[in-house]
Amino acid sequence: MPDDPRRTRLDEIGRQKAALDAEAIKLIRELQDDMMKSAGIPKADRERHLNMSDAERAALTGETTGRIVSVMNVDDTGQTSAVKRAIARGRRNHPAQVILYEAGVTITDVATELKETRQRVSAWMSDRPKDLRGIPRRHVEYLKRKYKIPASAWARIED
Repeated sequence: MPDDPRRTRLDEIGRQKAALDAEAIKLIRELQDDMMKSAGIPKADRERHLNMSDAERAALTGETTGRIVSVMNVDDTGQTSAVKRAIARGRRNHPAQVILYEAGVTITDVATELKETRQRVSAWMSDRPKDLRGIPRRHVEYLKRKYKIPASAWARIED
């Protein structure tokens, strides 16, 4: 099979990209070193930081890299584009959130309806105990009437 000129060109472009990536990484490290030097960070600390792996850097900052989070299991057939985007971005499986999405309503829509911030409404459905916020009972009753969300769906209800 003769050499395909497209394959040869593609391989050449791949080598060029690898060389550019390596050069970019080198320049980024030089810039980081210059910034740390101007901030008065000692050379040993600068070198330790520049030679640190991504996993070590993430451990220091508390960030998790490469975390896989499943999306919500909700049928989006016939939903508006805003609801489809919300479902795709949804990272929790809170019962109330699933019911709202199935009803074609986003957290932002509910927040507007209840005259609350989106962040506050989202915090009512948090799966992290430290971020969980209690939902006022008047909102529980309203959401139960309008969207059939049972009171048992809420972890914390405030009077």
